Amino acid sequence: MILSGIAMTSFAGEGSQRPSATIAVLPFANYSGNADAQQVGDSLILRFLNEQGWTVIPRDSLRQILRKHRIRAKNGISAEQVAVISAELSVDCLLIGSFDIYDDKEIPETAVSFRIIDCENQRLIAAASSAASGEDYAGLFGMGRITSIIDLNRKVITRAFADLNPTRIMSLKADPDILSAKRIAVVPFDNFSPDRNAGDIISSILISELIRAGWDVILPGDIFQLSRSQNRVTRGEIDLDLMRGLAEKLKADYVITGSVFDFASGTAGVDGSTPKIELNGRLIDSRTGRILSIAEIGSRGTDSELLFRSGTCYSLGKLAQKNIRNLRKKIAGERITNFADND
Repeated sequence: MILSGIAMTSFAGEGSQRPSATIAVLPFANYSGNADAQQVGDSLILRFLNEQGWTVIPRDSLRQILRKHRIRAKNGISAEQVAVISAELSVDCLLIGSFDIYDDKEIPETAVSFRIIDCENQRLIAAASSAASGEDYAGLFGMGRITSIIDLNRKVITRAFADLNPTRIMSLKADPDILSAKRIAVVPFDNFSPDRNAGDIISSILISELIRAGWDVILPGDIFQLSRSQNRVTRGEIDLDLMRGLAEKLKADYVITGSVFDFASGTAGVDGSTPKIELNGRLIDSRTGRILSIAEIGSRGTDSELLFRSGTCYSLGKLAQKNIRNLRKKIAGERITNFADND
C-alpha cells in the first residue's frame, strides 16, 4: 500500500498549546496529473492538522454539506459558499489548496499550495506554497539526495505548514488590520506552455505570494462565479464589463493577470538540465481599466549557479516561486506601494 512508507513524524511545536480552533479541509485541486498526490497529500495534511492541535471537521460531515448545497469547486470556493459551510458546521477556518507538482521520477519533485479562509469574514488570511526536488538535499558526492517521493512530500508539506498552526491563525482572525484595505483580484493566467496546468499552478503560487505580502486577495471562487454570470471564463485577459463587476460587486482595487510561456522541469540524469520558466504579468486599476505596470520574467535553474554547481535550482516549483516573487515586486511593489495610490 502506498501509504506504508509514510513515517510517523511529529509536527508539534508552537501549535501544541492546542487552542480551541476548528478547521474543515476541502478537496484540493490536483494540478500534478498524478492521482497519488491526492492520496499521499491528504493523509499527511490531516495528520499534521491533528498533531498541531486543530479540531478537524470529519470528512463525512463536510461531504454531506458539500453535496447538500452542490458545492463542487476545488480551490475555487466563493464567499457565499464559505458562509454556508460555516453556518452548517460552526467551523472557524477552511483549508483549501492544490497539489501543484508530484513527479515520482528517479529524482522526485513535489510542490503544494495551501490557503486558509477565515469563515467569519469570508476572507483569505494566510497562505503558503512549498516545493522541492530530491536533488535539493544532495551534498558532496550526492550524499543525502532524496529518492523517495513520499519522504520528499512529507518535507514539503511540513515546511508549508510551519507557521500555519492554530495559535497563529486564530490571532490573524482576531486582527482586523492583518490585511491591507486594498483588494486585488487574480484572474487565472493564460497558458502557452506544454504543461496544461501551468497557468493554474502559477496563479495558485501568485495568490500565496500576494497574501504573504499583505494583500487582501479576493476568493478565486468569487471571480469564477462573477465571470460565469457574464457567460465567460476568462484567462490571461479581462474586458471592461468584467473589470467593472470586479470593482463594483467584489470591491477590487486592482486586478493582476498574465500568461505562462514556458514551464518545464529539468531532465533527471542529463548533465546541465534544469527547470525553466517564462511568464509575464500585468497590474490593472479596476476603477479605470488602466494598465499600471507590466513585467516579463524568466529564468533557468542554472542562472544562480556557482562553483561546483552550488546555487543551482533543481525544483521547478521553487523556480516558479522565485519568479512569481520577482514578478510581484516588479509590478505590485513590496506591499501596496504602487503609483495608482497617487491618482
